[in-house]
Amino acid sequence: MGQEQEQLEVQRSLDLEKAEAAKRTTRLQRILLGITSGALAIVWQVATDPMNQRIVSTSLDNTAKVWTMDGELLSTLPAATSGGSLWSGTFNPRGDTIAIGGDDRMVQLATRWHANCQLARAYQADRTGEI
Repeated sequence: MGQEQEQLEVQRSLDLEKAEAAKRTTRLQRILLGITSGALAIVWQVATDPMNQRIVSTSLDNTAKVWTMDGELLSTLPAATSGGSLWSGTFNPRGDTIAIGGDDRMVQLATRWHANCQLARAYQADRTGEI
């Protein structure tokens, strides 16, 4: 009987873990749906910070947007140049810097994202891809 009880406890624990994972997935899907439906252009990519507290999205409208995990817009980061689109964005391992890049062959770093966000640095690549 002791072994059966132990197996039931393990199964219950696994079921709870699956339920929690499903809740997290559903929540993230709702956030991403809100991000993409609220966008004025096609969203190319989304990425989360290492602590899963923020999301960065990049889009065809030449902006990167920083969101909370609840779907609240924190900041809009314009590309360094006009035209084209931003294809990619990611957080560094500490989650305190965002790198974004797109059609203009620029890699831009942002260290603070709030209503008055400004890019910290921008690096231009030449035709060979060298920065």
